[in-house]
Amino acid sequence: MDWIRPHLAVGRYAEALAPPPSVDALLCVAEEKVVAPGPRLYRKVPLVDMRPIPLDLLLEAVAWIRDHIAERRILVFCNEGVGRSPSVAVAYLCVAEGLDFHSAVAEVARRRPGIRPLPGLMVDVAELQRLLAARD
Repeated sequence: MDWIRPHLAVGRYAEALAPPPSVDALLCVAEEKVVAPGPRLYRKVPLVDMRPIPLDLLLEAVAWIRDHIAERRILVFCNEGVGRSPSVAVAYLCVAEGLDFHSAVAEVARRRPGIRPLPGLMVDVAELQRLLAARD
């Protein structure tokens, strides 16, 4: 598990099974995994590994992080913490914090080396930003 921001971590399924006490919210982005949240706030947004993220699911994941990050320390996890969970963290940094895509990828990779953003993520993030800008 690696902290990307003081209240946002990216990790693996195994880490979500027994997270440290400092983690009080879990966001599962692995379609094939389930965790009993116990006392922690929990949400599942089922993403398929190494496939582009449908915009509605990307929005759901980013919005959930945005809605809870001020008062919770969130662990976003998938199976190995290499593709889906770092991709969601990158999207969050772009959409909620205004980082450009390449800076967001570099930021996540600096804290969690070896990430592999999902195919089409740059296009998906840009589309999500356009969609949200049109709503405002």
